[in-house]
Amino acid sequence: MINRKTILLLILSVLLIGLVGGQGETMAREIVDLNGNRVKLPPAEELKRVVIISPPITSIFFSVLNDPGKVVAVHPRTISNANPLLLKQAFPNLQDLNTTFVKGFNVDIEAILKLEPDIIFYYGQQQSKKLELLQIPMVDFMKRKDRNPLTVTVAWERLMAEVFATEANYSIEKEWEELNQRLAQFSGILPENKLKGMLIFNNSGGKVMVSGNNTYGDYWLEMSGLVNVADDLSGEKEVSMEQIYQWNPDIIYIFMGEPATNYINGIRGQSWAMVKAVQEQKVYDVPKGMFSWAAPCADSPLMVQWMVTKNYPTLFPAELFKEQLRSYYQNHYQLTLSEQMIRSILGPKQESEEGNE
Repeated sequence: MINRKTILLLILSVLLIGLVGGQGETMAREIVDLNGNRVKLPPAEELKRVVIISPPITSIFFSVLNDPGKVVAVHPRTISNANPLLLKQAFPNLQDLNTTFVKGFNVDIEAILKLEPDIIFYYGQQQSKKLELLQIPMVDFMKRKDRNPLTVTVAWERLMAEVFATEANYSIEKEWEELNQRLAQFSGILPENKLKGMLIFNNSGGKVMVSGNNTYGDYWLEMSGLVNVADDLSGEKEVSMEQIYQWNPDIIYIFMGEPATNYINGIRGQSWAMVKAVQEQKVYDVPKGMFSWAAPCADSPLMVQWMVTKNYPTLFPAELFKEQLRSYYQNHYQLTLSEQMIRSILGPKQESEEGNE
């Protein structure tokens, strides 16, 4: 027969289990990342050590959170594809960041374990294969088949804000909304025959890779009022000089490889002198801010506006854009840009090149 003391102990045990269970439910969170994975997270205040494998995501982190002390490791391309002057200001702990835990996109599991991260940000299943062995929360920022910089960066920002249970003071999403309103007005005054543009994804080893249809480069060109000459191609494709002669673009943008000045001065093994964009010296290196503007990043709304200053300078003067650039960096990153910084952003491969200022 159960006595009164036993009953009281049973009641207390049930209450204690319920209390602990209730606390666990309030402490634990679950989010869905961009690849559809359900990820259990601790409270946001416990995410103090962050490892970022996907290079552009660091700029999103800094725009949303502006707390560089939390980042302990980044992919080396986070640094090589960004502006060094800005990174030194944005990340006082830049020298302490680990960049050796990954080569290409092959992750060293032991190196990550030594970093003792609270969370890992990665990009796609290829990176997650080894990471799945770790008992560490991982968030995938890959938005499958989406190559629209607008929707991609907005999705990244929303996910980052959800992870850290916060909101960006100046959101990228709002910047895009305001930009779309300006672009709608701008499109109404474009000439009937739009200029033809080409974005060179890479030019090295004698191989020219251009951005075709459904690429980030394709979106950049069309959003800035150009016709992509490589629109009949799908993805990034290697093309011959003969094909480029046939396209004869009015303006060329360069992501990787040979810098813009080399197209004008001459590249061994490649004859660019017959191309209209080269003849008129309308070849431009893509700017580097918090990350290279050729890839989606927290600076993406600026990319389209900068391209418009090159495509149709009488419609959107470069000096007006510089003021917008200053304001953007002050609002999003609390960084005050000097003239030297602006030159280094807009002319990343040669500050003194007048065409890139």
